[in-house]
Amino acid sequence: SESITLSKSALIRTGLNEEATIIFHDAAVLRLGPNTTVAIHDISERPSSAYNPTMTVYRGKLWVQSFLGSRSQPLTVGTEQGIVQVREGSVAIMQGGDEESAGTDIRVWNRTAAVVRSNEVVTLFAGDRVALESGEKAFVTKMSGIADDTWTKDNLASDLVHQREIARLQQQRLAKQAGVLPTSAFYSVKRLAEQVDVLMTIGSEAKAEKLLQQADTRLSEAAALIAEGSVQDAKVSLEEYKQTIQEVASGSGDTVVQSLVAERVAMASAAVSAALPDDSVYLVKEAVLESTTALPDSTVDIENNQDAERELISDQLAALVRKIGEGADPRELRAAEQSITAAVAVLQEETKGVPPTFFEEVRATLVRARADITAAEARMNILLTGSTIPVTQMELSDAQVDSYVSRMLRPLNSVSQLRTK
Repeated sequence: SESITLSKSALIRTGLNEEATIIFHDAAVLRLGPNTTVAIHDISERPSSAYNPTMTVYRGKLWVQSFLGSRSQPLTVGTEQGIVQVREGSVAIMQGGDEESAGTDIRVWNRTAAVVRSNEVVTLFAGDRVALESGEKAFVTKMSGIADDTWTKDNLASDLVHQREIARLQQQRLAKQAGVLPTSAFYSVKRLAEQVDVLMTIGSEAKAEKLLQQADTRLSEAAALIAEGSVQDAKVSLEEYKQTIQEVASGSGDTVVQSLVAERVAMASAAVSAALPDDSVYLVKEAVLESTTALPDSTVDIENNQDAERELISDQLAALVRKIGEGADPRELRAAEQSITAAVAVLQEETKGVPPTFFEEVRATLVRARADITAAEARMNILLTGSTIPVTQMELSDAQVDSYVSRMLRPLNSVSQLRTK
């Protein structure tokens, strides 16, 4: 395999027996199947509304795994039958020449996607498939839930690896911006310089910008401290981050300042968008999500924004899906599924104004997760005891569980990688 860096728009083709992976900074991963042609139009760090679509698939099979988050512009993929929008999740797109369809076949394997056509917008959830033909209305069907071809299985397995890799890259990028850390003897000098900088700044908007820059620095410090194992020190920096965001957001009625706060929080959210609850950097993501409660409603894009509670549930769901793929202990999986189900039930009862699409996404993911967990429980029963008694009712030793998990882990395929610069 070989690795090259893309520094400008490019047309990429794979041969009959070739595959390629394109890593979009720390925002997304694209995987091209054999005999596929894709044009990359926008290689900026985050997709820009100036480029629509971000890329175009002309033929073949394209897998999109996106970590952009709800506050970023979506990744957009142009096809013959419309534009596919993906913010978070995994989507397979088959364009023309595919043995199953001469048109465009779109399958959502994780989270959500939307298909925008001239006369309709179709929202798809995990497990949905739509085959599009010219002049015909979109008809959404449900997949069986089991990947039945090698290419899909390999991509689902690669998703597990790339999610962790992207989260690690995001943490490294954030940590590089930290500078002097609170554990250094020179840290007090750094903080004094920050205070002087704000005092010397004239104008409320300029002062707010300085304070928001310093809040970003606290996030970077936290990421670096977590990497060093200084989690308690990181928590102090994260508390300071949240306090600064709260103070700037509530201390001025200036709509420009409030917009600055919303923009900074959106950027911070995107910087750690791939992190899930079992990633060490998730502490940083939680702090950013919690800080969104300080944002005035007037500065929030209600359609694309999710409040902190909903995003935390979404992340817990994504972590559950990842653990299922990694072959975790079925008892741990079942406990996590039940916890998420309870949290969703509370949200349904206590929260008004939650978009129905959120609950549709959760329901679709939970249905698939429950089926996978039940299958894992059955496999564990048979492998370890030959019993049909539910695994949640059995007393198993740690050695038995370790044996099961080691047998269920699957090897992952390696593919060539193209990185955007």
